[in-house]
Amino acid sequence: ENKTRLSHKLSAVAICPGPNLAYFTGIFNLKQMIDHVYGRVNLLNNLFRPNCFINELELYSDYLKNEFKRFTDGISDHNSGYFEKFRQNLMEGISYYENLIQKNKAAETIFPSQDVSLLQKLKNSINELSFLTVA
Repeated sequence: ENKTRLSHKLSAVAICPGPNLAYFTGIFNLKQMIDHVYGRVNLLNNLFRPNCFINELELYSDYLKNEFKRFTDGISDHNSGYFEKFRQNLMEGISYYENLIQKNKAAETIFPSQDVSLLQKLKNSINELSFLTVA
């Protein structure tokens, strides 16, 4: 009886998709995905795929902007010091990646020019928050 129940439970395979799913062009079987992982085929669509660390910086930047808006609308529990510290940490992260790109001779393969542009856009966007006055 235990073997029957166990084999029944193992008959289904579940795969939890992650956020990178957006970069694929369709629905693929396991063999096709394995071929993609090993570089035999390319299943990605032509969308720009930012470096994962720059993508994470963008997520934090969006979070900061949304929380700041909530704060200025009187909804957030955070104080203004929280936002300044968060902003400073993001700027330090951006500076780290800018220095890494400048020092790394193979940076173009790790951080293509689109990533560098996105990094500059994030930097400008975060810097704008420091000029806002908190009521």
